[in-house]
Amino acid sequence: MEKTTDDMYTWTFTADEAEVIKFALDQTYKQLKDHRDEWHQQQCQRIKQLLLNRFEAEL
Repeated sequence: MEKTTDDMYTWTFTADEAEVIKFALDQTYKQLKDHRDEWHQQQCQRIKQLLLNRFEAEL
């Protein structure tokens, strides 16, 4: 992990590691999206944004 600014870090992953992370986030997103409480919905939205913005996933 490399620190780039006071509040930002850069992590480097292999393609295989990135696929595992993407899969785990996708599965978690699918589980959380059915919850109706505020905390689960917030986490779901955060994961959704990661998938769309960082992993270019199609949801």
